[in-house]
Amino acid sequence: RVYVHRLSGKFGYDAYVGGDAHALLESFADVVNDAASPAPIAPAEMAKRLRGIDAILSLNGSGAKDICPEALDEARDLKAVVVSHWWHGTHNAMRDMLEAAGVQVIDESDGCNEAVAEWTVGAAIAGLRHFADYDRQMKLGVEWPSWRAAGQLHGSTVGLVSLGRVGRLVARMMRAFDTRILAFD
Repeated sequence: RVYVHRLSGKFGYDAYVGGDAHALLESFADVVNDAASPAPIAPAEMAKRLRGIDAILSLNGSGAKDICPEALDEARDLKAVVVSHWWHGTHNAMRDMLEAAGVQVIDESDGCNEAVAEWTVGAAIAGLRHFADYDRQMKLGVEWPSWRAAGQLHGSTVGLVSLGRVGRLVARMMRAFDTRILAFD
């Protein structure tokens, strides 16, 4: 049995487990899905929900706070928690509590960080080189604009707001362009 705790924010269950993923999950597990639960779940109620649960799927971390020590006492069959996103400030305490109870924590929070960082660097290059503008102008029959109008990433100064997991990757990738990095976190 797999328990999916509640989500909050603009992304629902289908944004995380969409398409064939839900059918695949149900092909090998009985899924108890509280993703759409609008409010925190009280410890006594959570304890009931975790009885007989083998794994917890933590999709965006918001409902992880509902899994308190009292509820975990009833989760005697719990073997693993799979995290697909940070637990908004409770990550370390939650991980410690679960591991102390003998539960394996599988953290997949970094799953798309490289792709997002690469997209960020690509978007910076595309913006500096005015790819979209030049494409539009060429399709309209306008003569190719001078490359002097385009910026250059190499040797420039790049400002980053946030040096979280993605921001640190972007900073590392930008070094290949001999950039000067200014960051605010």
